[in-house]
Amino acid sequence: MKFEVFVQPGVGSSDALMDWLERHEIQAHVRNVVSDASALAEALALGAGALPVTVHRGSVVGGFDPAALESLAKVSPAVPAVGVEVEMDLGGEVLVGRVLPGGLGQQMGLQPGDVVAKVGGYGVFTSEQFLTALDSARRRQLTVTVRRGKATVMLSVEPETAS
Repeated sequence: MKFEVFVQPGVGSSDALMDWLERHEIQAHVRNVVSDASALAEALALGAGALPVTVHRGSVVGGFDPAALESLAKVSPAVPAVGVEVEMDLGGEVLVGRVLPGGLGQQMGLQPGDVVAKVGGYGVFTSEQFLTALDSARRRQLTVTVRRGKATVMLSVEPETAS
């Protein structure tokens, strides 16, 4: 799960947010509003009203609000079923974030950071379509092609090995 955060380094609330993200092992794209004027303009345009600003899946949290961040970080309902958390990257590709132990994603061999290139031979799909296809591996074989670093890797899972 990737968050985008707009922070002011050295300021208590921004530093607290960075500590919170690290403690919860949440990946974040960090934008420094002090050294990057466009980051400051974008943070202000989001209308959160206070720094730091956290953005995830279209939701915005202004300031350091642990309760709101906990709510924002909740794993989507599809994740426990397949054991994979994904997001769309800036290029419109599905990026694997977290792979839960014992889930279909782990059984298939998915790893955090994998970029999903093909699902069952198809090269164009959304993150939701990928999760639905992965869930279908409980009933039928599924082959997924991922880019892992500079390598291209084909992964598959058979229905009888899926739990």
